[in-house]
Amino acid sequence: MDDPYVLGEFERWSTWPQVSDACRGPQPWPEWVIQDDDALDCELGLVRGGKEEDVFLIRRITASSGRSCLLAAKRYRPGNVTSARNVVFNGRDRVFQHGRDQRAISRKSKYGQFLMKTEWADSEFRFLCEFWKAGVAVPYPVQINGQEILSEWIHGEDPMSAAPRLVDAQLSRVEVADCFDVVRESVLSMARLGYAHGDLSAYNILYSQSRGPVIIDCPQVVDVVLNPLGMEVLRRDCINVSQAFISKGLDVDQEVFFADCVASVFS
Repeated sequence: MDDPYVLGEFERWSTWPQVSDACRGPQPWPEWVIQDDDALDCELGLVRGGKEEDVFLIRRITASSGRSCLLAAKRYRPGNVTSARNVVFNGRDRVFQHGRDQRAISRKSKYGQFLMKTEWADSEFRFLCEFWKAGVAVPYPVQINGQEILSEWIHGEDPMSAAPRLVDAQLSRVEVADCFDVVRESVLSMARLGYAHGDLSAYNILYSQSRGPVIIDCPQVVDVVLNPLGMEVLRRDCINVSQAFISKGLDVDQEVFFADCVASVFS
């Protein structure tokens, strides 16, 4: 940068120019995604804290034009690795399942924790991209940089506030029915790709008036064909989703839902 701009405590230069196209979301990139070299990422605050990761609200703003967009920054913590079995549980090839890397994960060394968190971030970003291209209701994945994923900000009535989780959303009967249709089709679309979300419930589905239901938190997607527990996981997702909508007054047959997903896997 020619202009010696002094960054504030919660500012950084946009990380978009630092990453390759392979670390950016599916093309064509949405018009709202700021791609300028002179853009700033301004951290506005913590949205959600968890055992494994934190989510922050970021405003990316172009210094020259003032154009901006809001992003959710999901940052996996370097410590607090729960268990190395989560990686194996997915039933997918892992470059570090053997030898030194696997031993590092098992011992929960700093290097092993770094591998685990980077793997979770890489996995989530890869699946968000794949799901987005397949029409699944997920946030648009903007980019990944190490253990940080930047994605579309899913907001509530106030653009600066996060959309409520489905469990907390106050919906009319029509909205409940429409919401279930979108979520059901998204689960079916994942099944057609051969995957189950792995942890789907009313707690990781957001509801936005502008976007409708949006599925989040995809680091532990399960291959339902290769994983011996794949169908069990898919059935659990279907039951959890069904129960969420039943609790909101919708008549859902969870066994029919599951049967439709199984049929989609092998269609």
